[in-house]
Amino acid sequence: MNKKAFTLIELSIVLVIIGLIIGAITAANKLVEAAALQNVISEINDIKTAFNAFELQYQAYPGDFDKAYDYFGTSCDTVAADCNGNGNRLITYSGVATANEEIRIWQHLTLAEILPGSYAGEGDINSGPDVVPFASRKKGKFFIENVRDDRSFGSVNVRYSDIVMLGLGGGEGESWWNASFTVGEALSIDSKIDDGIANAGKLYGVSGIGYTTECSAEYDVDGGADYNRSNTTSDTNYCMLEIFIKKGK
Repeated sequence: MNKKAFTLIELSIVLVIIGLIIGAITAANKLVEAAALQNVISEINDIKTAFNAFELQYQAYPGDFDKAYDYFGTSCDTVAADCNGNGNRLITYSGVATANEEIRIWQHLTLAEILPGSYAGEGDINSGPDVVPFASRKKGKFFIENVRDDRSFGSVNVRYSDIVMLGLGGGEGESWWNASFTVGEALSIDSKIDDGIANAGKLYGVSGIGYTTECSAEYDVDGGADYNRSNTTSDTNYCMLEIFIKKGK
């Protein structure tokens, strides 16, 4: 019985087909990744718009709003003092989970029907999606706070506590200062909505907790640094993002 083997031409055709399939899969994955980053950009813009819309409507910042209970009642909290912020135009973090302005923000925005979703209004920096919104494809969770001396590279042009910042980092059960973006992803987002420089403009790319120069620089280093271009092809998440919304007072 004769056994017919593949000819070199047939093998070549098979290899070409395999190569085309692999190329198509790679291209599809890149499209999915690009779409995910574009979704993150859209979410950033939506939150910035919602924050400014709330201020325009209530003449106060969400989370810091000292008359929130008058508008939202027990839907916000059974204790008025926990629902309300202190109204000092500074969004502050508290170790008391029931009275944390940085967490209460999201509940205020959704109760005002300015942002979709439903949030508990109580929690901390490690909270999950029932407390703070998460970005597309697990690219971190959002937080809003006022810039302090140990944030944003300590840069003199943002070293004022009344500047409002939208941050994005961390994951389920993690601090929102943990890295959730690769250097390439952070650079791509920065280039699309700002200047593509880690420590300049309105968006900063910052090394997440546990890293130093892998993304750019640690957030508490004066002056900071630009993106570490040697890591732009790395698949490791080294970065978290800081987007400056507005000057406060």
